[in-house]
Amino acid sequence: MKIQRWHSAILLLLLLLFLFSSELSAVSVRIKDISQVAGVRDNQLVGYGLVVGLAGKGDNGKSKLARETMARLLEKFDLYISPDDFESRNIATVVVTATLPPFARNGEKIDITVSSIGDARSLSGGVLLQTPLYAADGNIYAVGQGVIYVAGTKKGERESANKTVGYIAAGALIERAVTSDFVINEKIQLIFSDQDFATVSAAAKAINAAYADANAIAEDSGLLSMTVPAEYADNPVAFLGIIGSVEIEPETIARVVVDNKTGTIIMGGSVRISAVAIANRNLSIKIEDNGNTARRNKSQGVTGHMIALDEVTDVNAVVTALNAVGASTDDIIAILQALKAAGALHAHLQVL
Repeated sequence: MKIQRWHSAILLLLLLLFLFSSELSAVSVRIKDISQVAGVRDNQLVGYGLVVGLAGKGDNGKSKLARETMARLLEKFDLYISPDDFESRNIATVVVTATLPPFARNGEKIDITVSSIGDARSLSGGVLLQTPLYAADGNIYAVGQGVIYVAGTKKGERESANKTVGYIAAGALIERAVTSDFVINEKIQLIFSDQDFATVSAAAKAINAAYADANAIAEDSGLLSMTVPAEYADNPVAFLGIIGSVEIEPETIARVVVDNKTGTIIMGGSVRISAVAIANRNLSIKIEDNGNTARRNKSQGVTGHMIALDEVTDVNAVVTALNAVGASTDDIIAILQALKAAGALHAHLQVL
């Protein structure tokens, strides 16, 4: 069973490599799929509130924070109770968080997340009382309220292990409109998600080919600026809609992503490996510039197999060779990390 697992993993890896090497370099993508407009962004909101109706699963009845919060709340209704006289496990103090999207309008609703900050055992089924949500500038942009849902609490489902975090779908009402200024001095800037000089330059060239008056310029590896043409001066949104659909072929970045927890390995076809020799307790590998095709030999004095590959080999050939000697995904991960440490793996190695 174990052999089948690592064979399946390597076969999947080889398939991904084939797709990367044969198709990825020629794939065209829309500019809007790899960039965002400068000035158009989300905003984080946070608030402090109180949850009630927890049926004995709330904060400890002697919690000073919960008692004082409830006492202050009741004062708004002309009810004056000393915090020392109030004890209940039906309430919980919480922090409420949300993300305010760009161009949000008054009256729209957004989802919110509710997290306990006391010792409540569960927030499931509780009711969040009216909670103002603040942005970094100190202003209130939304108000949250509603019944909290905790994942895994539907009938017949096993309750989630973390019962002190829940959410309310459309639980906050936006109270303040957000404006996003994306046109400044008749110019618009695009920020690219993967910074690469060649990709940004290709985008500028493609935009200028579509609209010469745009005067698109690659400012650096991740920023492009352009001028709104006169015909779109009164409607820059339409201009952005057209520019966003312009397709380019982005430069592929040599990258290896390793997930140690699941044993998943993703490699780009442009990865290269220099001459190097590696041995572990399961196998030995030697990559050298000998002008010969890949071959499998017995290694003298070293337990395992010896593989000789051309120095300019791509990662597809390396994994094929590892598969030939029965390397597991754990072996491949260890080898990749060692190759990077030795300076022989010419790619960005990202370990999750």
